[in-house]
This record gives sequence, structure tokens and C-alpha cells, in this order.
Amino acid sequence: MALKPGAPGVYDTVLLGPQDPTAPTDRHGGAPRVGVPLRLVRRDGGVTIRLAGREEDVPLGQRSGWFPVAFEVPLLPFSRTVRGLVRFEVKELEPLRVLASPVSMDPADPPFALSSPPGYAQALAEVYGLGPTLGWREETFQVNDRNQDDAAFLRHLLEDMDMGAARLLGEMRRRDPRLVLYTFTAPDRAFHVFWRYRDANHPLAGTRDEAVGADPIGTVLERVDAIVGKVRATLKPRDLLLVASDHGFATWRWGVNVNQWLVDHGYLTLRAAPGARSLHGFFGGRGTPGAVDWSRTRAYAMGLGQVYLNRVGREPEGIVTPAEAPALLDELRAGLLALRHPLLRPEDAADGMSEQPIVCVWKLHETFEGPLAAEAPDLQLGFARGYRVSWQTALLGGMRPGGETFVLNDVPWSGDHCSCDPAIVMGVLLANRRLGPAPPGRPYHVRDVAATALAHFGLDRAHLAGDSEPLPFEAAP
Repeated sequence: MALKPGAPGVYDTVLLGPQDPTAPTDRHGGAPRVGVPLRLVRRDGGVTIRLAGREEDVPLGQRSGWFPVAFEVPLLPFSRTVRGLVRFEVKELEPLRVLASPVSMDPADPPFALSSPPGYAQALAEVYGLGPTLGWREETFQVNDRNQDDAAFLRHLLEDMDMGAARLLGEMRRRDPRLVLYTFTAPDRAFHVFWRYRDANHPLAGTRDEAVGADPIGTVLERVDAIVGKVRATLKPRDLLLVASDHGFATWRWGVNVNQWLVDHGYLTLRAAPGARSLHGFFGGRGTPGAVDWSRTRAYAMGLGQVYLNRVGREPEGIVTPAEAPALLDELRAGLLALRHPLLRPEDAADGMSEQPIVCVWKLHETFEGPLAAEAPDLQLGFARGYRVSWQTALLGGMRPGGETFVLNDVPWSGDHCSCDPAIVMGVLLANRRLGPAPPGRPYHVRDVAATALAHFGLDRAHLAGDSEPLPFEAAP
């Protein structure tokens, strides 16, 4: 947000909201956003925030309450009012630095249903108070961009976990339900941001903040443990409790620019170096205009470890025919598995990191089923411990003639599971009933949770995909 100083200590700016579909694209390739006036008044010890007819004094280092805000979005020949919620945190007074949260949808008047039934989101807000309604509520990228410090991020993470726990326990007591499903995303976000606290040889291990303690991940897990204990205390003797994660975590020290490897080996041809890309431009739909010569490109990487063939009939300028695809996939798979990292640091080698960054490659058209299987990526890469697909590979950017294939991970997002070999990021399963060891060669899988729930209620499981099976718990006493 660009600040315009007015009277001494008074700053006027604009809070940005939804994209304006009637405006031309900006320099990033996205549509400019509509906004509403925002005034910040610096005072002793804090800032007065004025927005949409509301005013609040926010002390230095604290967060405001939720401000309701309305954006008028042009939809020619009409416009639509989109209502949201935003809160602010005062980070510094000199120079003035105020952090705005991403704008959440207002559960009282969302642009589309936030829950099923539609009024449930509003009912939760009325009973338990307002909270973020974003799919990704934790501000991890504010930490990556160095706009947020570790201590405040951890504090907010724990506050939002407590709000989630209040809703979970309150609904369990209020409704006497037969089935309750709740997802706590905070542990995932904590592992992403704070893994460098557990990895003494991570490139950013020296960026730890003493204010969060030696093990912020442990702090978050202790909070989870306390919540699980409170949930368990509400259960009846024959109730079943499952606590499952869909993945584990590993350190992320090196990013692999897969598109750079494709350029270097002649699979992806450039007209010009696209440069580094941002999420704004990526989701704005700009793509890489003019950068890739699709008439001579056979494969490209995008997303979290996926490789696509430039297939005829699927991609707009596809050149790979169905007859050519099988041999090309075998060739790519062999080449990627043969890739070696010549720049490992001594501490990486001492910790057992392999020079082979990619340890498994799956052909996804042999794995996926269903009507959209043809749209799936062609290959999925599985990286060894310490590696992950680079940020720029995920955004189809950053490659150039003679560019780097390996880059040190220099952002606080230091732990990951995305694109990792599943064997190094196994999930966990806890239950309040005894469960024996899994059969040899067939470990328990997250898919088994769905089968267990259906079996528990005597419901048909025939529609479940894959080899999911009910977990063989011992009978309840």
C-alpha cells in the first residue's frame, strides 16, 4: 500500500480488494484491484485506523479487531458490492509500518456460500466470534516476504488455533453429533515456517528469533496435544477418535529448477528468458508471453513437481503426438533420475544428503482414473530429503540459457512435503483404540480413514477409489 502523508502523522492510502474485471491488466499480468480509502493516524504508542466509517486505536505490536469493508466491483453494465473483513497489525511507528491481513469474506454476506448449509458459517460467527474465512488463513508468505516476524506469527497461529478449538468443542457439546470432522492447519504452517529451528544446517538456521523459544514447532504440537485431550474428555466410552495427518515433513535446503534442466537438455525451448515470476502474475493468467517457443517445446514443468508433455490436443500449441508420448516419458524419467547435484555443501553431505535429488518418478496416467485423467500431469517427481521443486519451477519462470539448476532455499519456508518422496514424509495416525501393526507390504494409508468412518456407520464403501480398507481396531469395551 502506498502511503500519502497528509497532516503530520496522518497517512491516507487504499485497501485493495477484489480484482476489477473491467480494467486492463497491470504490469504483473493481473487485473488491478478495486479499493476503499484507508486512513492511518500515528500517535504515541500506536496507530488509529479509520476504515469504512469505523475507527480503532491499535497499540504498537498488537492486532486490531475485524473491520467490515465493502468493495464496489464493476460488472458492466452493473456493479456488485462484495463484503469482507480485514484486521491490521501495527509493526513499527518510525517508519510507519502497518500490516493488513488478506481480506476475508464476510460470513454474514459472502459472495458465494462458505458452508453447507449456507447459513452455518454465519451461525458460527455469531456464536464464537469472527475469524478468517480464507482457505489459507495463516500468513506464511508475510514471513517469507519479511513483513512478519517469527514471534508474532507464532502468537497469531496459537490464537487462531484456540479459536478453532473453541468452535470444535462448542459444537461437539452443543449439537451432540454422530460424526465430527475438524482440520487444524496450523501445525502444517508451523512446520513450513519453523523447520529451520530444528535443522541446524539449514541455510537460514541463523535467522531464529529467541522470542519464540528454541522449538516453536514443539510449542504448536503441545497446543495440539492439549486440544486432543479436551476433545477426548468429551467422548462417550464407545466413541471412536482418530487423529490423522495426510503427510509428514522434511527439511528443504535446495530447490531444483526442473524447467532449467528441461531447457539445458533441449526439451523446452526459449525465445527469451522469462525472469522470476510472482504469484500475482501467475494467477493473473499472464503466463510467459513470448518467452517459450511452444512450437519447439516437448515438455515443461509447473506446479509442485509435475512435468507435462506439450501434447497435441491438450495444450494450445501442442506438438507431442500420442505415438511419441511413451518413449518421451521414458526418456524424461531416465534423465531426471540420473540428475546429480555437484554443489552440495559439506554440511549437507555430513547430514547424509544424497547427490541424487530425484529418487522416484511416477507416470500419472498409469495412476489416475476418472473422466479428467487425460488432463493430469504426465510425470510426478519425488525428491530426496533436503530437496524440493524450486519456487520458480512451480510458476513456470526463472529459466534462462546457462541458468542454475540448483538454488539454496533462502526463505523462512524451510520445511516441506510437496514434491517429496512419500517415504520420507510419512504421516501419523493416533486413535483411542488399540491398533495392531499394518500388514507387511501394505502400510496404513490416509485413504483408510474414509473407509473406517463408513464402516463405523455401516455405510457402503464400494464407491471408494484405490485399496482403502477400514482400520482393524480392536473392539470397543
